[in-house]
Amino acid sequence: MKFLNMTSHKLVEMPVAHSGQKVTRDWILTHGIASLQVPFDMGSFRKVKGERAEGAKHTTWCIDVVFNPLMVQLFVDDAFCNAMESFRPWVIGLTLKRIEESLNVKLEPSSIKLMKDFRYKAGAL
Repeated sequence: MKFLNMTSHKLVEMPVAHSGQKVTRDWILTHGIASLQVPFDMGSFRKVKGERAEGAKHTTWCIDVVFNPLMVQLFVDDAFCNAMESFRPWVIGLTLKRIEESLNVKLEPSSIKLMKDFRYKAGAL
């Protein structure tokens, strides 16, 4: 099992339009997402201590993907994502493309599930 931990940090720059303008929620709703430049960073896959399944431990992998707080706020905002249905798939696509290019791991978009309240503790070394 693999998890994408989509998190935020204010040191990650704001998304920028093709014009160079930093975008806002309203800007995205008005102009769309097609030409946005979205800075983000990510780590590498790490093991997370798994739960017991049928008496045996299984390995769960997680990768942290760090966006500007605006991107994560919009990603979990159901009202925003209902108004702009392409937003979540677009952000997931950016993430999966970077994972494939950087780590040579291909993940299928159809296997992605949004889990807003999932928490985990430190990974195993």
